[in-house]
Amino acid sequence: MQTTSGRGAPPSNEQLRLLVQAAGRGDQVAKLRIIDFFEQVIDDLSRFMRMPRDEAKQALKLELLELIRLKAEEIAETGRCAESQAVYVAEN
Repeated sequence: MQTTSGRGAPPSNEQLRLLVQAAGRGDQVAKLRIIDFFEQVIDDLSRFMRMPRDEAKQALKLELLELIRLKAEEIAETGRCAESQAVYVAEN
């Protein structure tokens, strides 16, 4: 996935994992960087939700933050993310 916002290159898998870990520890900057990375996707998806667009974006950001929290807990418990073991994940 590549950002179209012109804010630089997307983070690598390792960088994203580190951002998720930092965000899970409460690092607000890490949370904002993750949300910024997915901003275009959030904007696109909000068009399909049957609610005011601003509310849809906020709902999607809230779900993303909840997912980040859960993944950070998973990484803290196991030392790795389960998705790295999935068949569809490409080897780096």
